[in-house]
Amino acid sequence: MARILVVEDSQTQAEKLRLVLEAEGYAAEIAFDGESALKRIKAADFDLVISDIVMPGMSGYDLCRTLKGISDLSHVPVILLTTRKDPMDIFLGLECGADNFFTKPYDADRLIARIRNILYNKALRSRGKLKMGVEIALFGKTFLISSEKEQILDLLISTFEDTVQANIDLEKSKQELAAAKVKIEEYVYILENRMRASEAIHRVIVENVTQGIITIDETGKVTSFNPASEAIFGFSAEELLGECVDKLIPQSRRPSDQTMASFLRASQRVGQGPFETQGRHKDGSEFPIRLSLSESVLDSRGLFIGVVEDLKSQKAMEEQLHHAQKMEAVGQLTGGIAHDFNNLLTVILGNSELLVEELKDQEDERVSAEMIMTAAKRSADLTQRLLAFSRRQALKPQVLNVNDLLTGVEKLVQRTLGADISITVNYQGTPWPALADPAQLESAILNLCINARDAMPDGGSLTIETSNTYLDSAYAGSHMEVKSGEYVLIAVTDTGAGIPPDILRKVFDPFFTTKEKGKGTGLGLSMVYGFIKQSEGHVSIYSEVGHGTTVKLYLPKASQEVDPAEPVGEIALEQGGETILMVEDNELVRSHVETRLRKLGYNILTASNGPEALAIFRDRPDIDLLFTDIIMPGGMNGKQLADEARRIKPNIRTLFTSGYTENAINHQGRLESRVYLLSKPYSYADLARMIRIALTQNGGT
Repeated sequence: MARILVVEDSQTQAEKLRLVLEAEGYAAEIAFDGESALKRIKAADFDLVISDIVMPGMSGYDLCRTLKGISDLSHVPVILLTTRKDPMDIFLGLECGADNFFTKPYDADRLIARIRNILYNKALRSRGKLKMGVEIALFGKTFLISSEKEQILDLLISTFEDTVQANIDLEKSKQELAAAKVKIEEYVYILENRMRASEAIHRVIVENVTQGIITIDETGKVTSFNPASEAIFGFSAEELLGECVDKLIPQSRRPSDQTMASFLRASQRVGQGPFETQGRHKDGSEFPIRLSLSESVLDSRGLFIGVVEDLKSQKAMEEQLHHAQKMEAVGQLTGGIAHDFNNLLTVILGNSELLVEELKDQEDERVSAEMIMTAAKRSADLTQRLLAFSRRQALKPQVLNVNDLLTGVEKLVQRTLGADISITVNYQGTPWPALADPAQLESAILNLCINARDAMPDGGSLTIETSNTYLDSAYAGSHMEVKSGEYVLIAVTDTGAGIPPDILRKVFDPFFTTKEKGKGTGLGLSMVYGFIKQSEGHVSIYSEVGHGTTVKLYLPKASQEVDPAEPVGEIALEQGGETILMVEDNELVRSHVETRLRKLGYNILTASNGPEALAIFRDRPDIDLLFTDIIMPGGMNGKQLADEARRIKPNIRTLFTSGYTENAINHQGRLESRVYLLSKPYSYADLARMIRIALTQNGGT
């Protein structure tokens, strides 16, 4: 089996050639530059080297020249790959001792045939042949040809073969062109017969297309203006016919001292396909358009034709789509992280609660256990914020009074900001009831305050205001995803450095931050944006460099009044004696929850995945509750498991649990009706309460 070394700096081209060679039974290896190729050739025996000419560092010529200058390696044939655009390639190849050339792109069958000939000729050559030393003058340069006669013969034959093949290809092209000419002539004949009919159709199309079609003469006067153009620019055809097209061009883009024809030709846009630019509306506003320009001759006079597409809506949709794609990608990432992290937090939080309970008489140890529990709860809050910005959490919206909520947050904000920042809170006298998840709203406000603090490193003032407001249809029309109606407004204003306009457009993008490495994740404002949008609200930001920034959160007004808050006291751990099938793929979580449920008096069966749980379910008709994780391995998630279980036992009750639902049981961020979900991580009391709810509430799922 012949051993061939491929020297090619393009990995794609190298791998392609290696596959071609191996398909023919050759042992092919790859080097990506001349230096490493030379080392490989010195270290191992190769029957043939195929090298690209143009490579970084040592070129193919240099590699060949060096190889042929080493007596022990000069017998190894070298094929150089070239585009053969310059006849000098051949003489440079002869000068460096190349055995053959092959042109790119190559035909695989012809290349293999060439390789076989070279290897065959190599076997026939006798050792010790005299080398030639011939000087050749070409194009004003002198070349010393030291290649063997057989090498020169191989090169001449290969060059002749390429020439013959080129002639064959040329003749084939001539025949194809002749056939195409016949078809074109037939087609032209058909077109001529259809010309009159097509003119009528053309008029109908121009009058009905959604793109604006405008024609102007060489002086810049409008000669036609179709109905779509009227809708795009706001002018009627009567207003523009015979007028200069300048009226449709922003002042900054109009020609100064050129005729319109000279201006258009000088722009090098005529006949070059569509391009994006700005148009001018009748009301003076500028807007984005896509414009295609072409030039024609009508009645011996020049005519310019413009096809215009209004891009206002498209640009807005592209921006929305781009943002949605980023949110989706990052949401997938954060969802996976939240799922695994929440499993760990469930065990940490549950066991820290147990320690606090068992160490109630040992104050020092109990304080340490409480610190662990507090840290676990804060970590759980972090994962929830990660899911919030990607709109992938199951929100629990409540009717709330924003003034009451801010009163509870104010002290935490003051501790977070420090003494060098003064805080002013201006409350609306009687705010409308708002509909939002209170925990997530607190996190959003805290995020805004932390951002304000970072914008005021030398101190300043922070103002938080609430008010009732109405967003009208005009505002909603100019802001995508905004519905007109009544909103409760929370505004956070700082006196910091402000945000430049080019950065202001990006502040809600996930992972965008202007802070130095290690001092910001770029998630804060993205979390706020995601939560407010998921709550069917709206976010706006206004900033002036050197003056400060205001972020406004618009929460939808609730249709009912705020329910009075229930007093918080000791939560009794409700117990029972029913049989529960618990399905959890994480062994730590499964073991921990099984222990806690047994302590509550339940009979517990466990499974680590859906198929295993179904097998148990079929054998145990006495199961009262299916308590299952949602995201599990084994090809069956919790929702699918519950569906299969209901086919076996239609009245089975189900309680889902997960750190990340991935829309398996929720819809647009809100839980579907009659679905019970215990979000990870959860406390012992929450576990006991939700088990009883799932077992006793009518309907279940």
